[in-house]
Amino acid sequence: MEVFAALPWLSDKVGAVGLLITLVGFGVTIVQVMRARKASILAANAVESVRNRLAEFDTVANLSSAIETMEQIKRFQRLEAWPTIIDLYSQLRRKLLHIKHNSDQLPAELQSKLFSAIQHTSKFEQTMESIMVKKSTGSHDVPKWNKIMSDQMESLTEIIIHLRKK
Repeated sequence: MEVFAALPWLSDKVGAVGLLITLVGFGVTIVQVMRARKASILAANAVESVRNRLAEFDTVANLSSAIETMEQIKRFQRLEAWPTIIDLYSQLRRKLLHIKHNSDQLPAELQSKLFSAIQHTSKFEQTMESIMVKKSTGSHDVPKWNKIMSDQMESLTEIIIHLRKK
C-alpha cells in the first residue's frame, strides 16, 4: 500500500485499468447472455417442432387403426354380427374422438371430414343399438352402410396423406 501512496498516479491508472477490465467483462457477459438466450429459443423451437411431428405420427397411427376397425365393421355387417359390430363402433368412435382432439394442425376441410366420420359412426352405433333392442332380423341396407363406411375410410386416408406430406 505504501507504493500506491508514494505514487498516486499509479493508483489512478490501476483503478482505470480495473474499471476497463470490469466494463469489458460486463460486455462479454452481456454478449454471452444474448447468445444463450438465442440458443434457448432455438432449442425451444426444436422441441416444439419434434413435439408436433410426434403428434402427427400418433395421429397417423390412430387413423390407420381407425381404418382397420372400419374394415372389420364392414366385414361383420356383411355377416350381420350385430353385437360385435356395436363394440367395434364404440371403439371406432373413441378412436375418432381422440384423433379429433389432437388434430389442431389439420386444415378446416380435413377437420370437417373427420367430424363427418364421427357423426356417421355415432349414427350407425345408435342404429346397431336399435337393431339389437328390437332383435331385428329383417332387411338391412348393409351395402349402403358399407358404402358410407368406405367413403369415410377414404376421408381418413386423405388425412393420412396430408400428414405424411408435411
